[in-house]
Amino acid sequence: MSVRACLMLAMIVGCGGTRLGNYEPPIPAGNQGTLRTVSQPIINSGISDRRRQLIRDQAAWESAWQEIDARVSPKPPLPAVDFTAEMVLLAAMGERPNGGYSIHIDGIFVAPDGSVTVAVTEMSPDRNCAQAAVMTQPVHFVVAPKSATVAFAERQGTQGC
Repeated sequence: MSVRACLMLAMIVGCGGTRLGNYEPPIPAGNQGTLRTVSQPIINSGISDRRRQLIRDQAAWESAWQEIDARVSPKPPLPAVDFTAEMVLLAAMGERPNGGYSIHIDGIFVAPDGSVTVAVTEMSPDRNCAQAAVMTQPVHFVVAPKSATVAFAERQGTQGC
């Protein structure tokens, strides 16, 4: 089961070691906006700093794409985004000491005034779990309808063995 599926089910039935306490989605149910997934979360990106970024134009998207795929050769083609109606939401966890970390944009909530709240979940490995001893830079990005006002709602959890 994916981390995302585990997070969605955690408050109901629990899930294979995922511990978020009494997990409640960081965004209200209903009025959820539509996201277009461009890529699954990436563990080894070229983004070594923790960041939340709104990408609103082609030049910024090209720059971010070069950074995301800095460690990939050959580089995959740049996903198409219609910046007249869309924006890219990017969440990066920063450099981590092993392979047990992940980040995921869970969804968005669109308020009546059109403002958007982006739900982001960061998962860390349980300290008792063996992990690959390799530096990672988890990142996730999605395409969403353009909005003037965007805020990020954060959740953190621990992934069991």
